[in-house]
Amino acid sequence: MGSSKWTWIATTVCALAALLAPFEYSYFYDDLVMVTVFTLRSLMWRYVSYSSAGFIIDPFGLWINPFHAFFRFWFVYEVYRVYSMDKPRVRAVIVGIISEFWWVVVMTSSSPFITILPVPILLLVGLVLLGLRRPLRVSGAWVDEPVS
Repeated sequence: MGSSKWTWIATTVCALAALLAPFEYSYFYDDLVMVTVFTLRSLMWRYVSYSSAGFIIDPFGLWINPFHAFFRFWFVYEVYRVYSMDKPRVRAVIVGIISEFWWVVVMTSSSPFITILPVPILLLVGLVLLGLRRPLRVSGAWVDEPVS
C-alpha cells in the first residue's frame, strides 16, 4: 500500500470540495410575499436569496445532513483508494454518482412545491482528478530467472 504526493493532493482537494462545494440548489415561490426564494447549500455554508442573513456559515451542516456527509466522504475515500491501494476507477465513479444523486428522488417526492436540483461539483472535481493522472500500477511479485 503505497502513498504518493499525488494521492494526498487528490484526496485533499476532494475533501475540501466535499466540505465546501454546494450539493443542492433549490427554489420555490412564496405566495405570501410573492417572491421566488433560491437556496444554495453546502455541508459548511448555505445561501438563501430572500433572507436578512443571505450567506450563512453553518458548520453544523455535517450533523444536520449526515447522509450527505457520509456519501460525499465515501467518494473521497474511494478516490484515495484508487491512488493508494490500486483499486479500479470505475468503483470511485459509481460511488461519486451515487453520492451526488441518491437524495433527488427522496426530496422531489417529499415536497412537490419545492424544486431541488443537485449540484455535482464534487463529482466533477473527482472525475477531473481521476482523469488527470493514472494510478501507479504495482508490479508483480519478484521473479528470479535462472542464469544459464
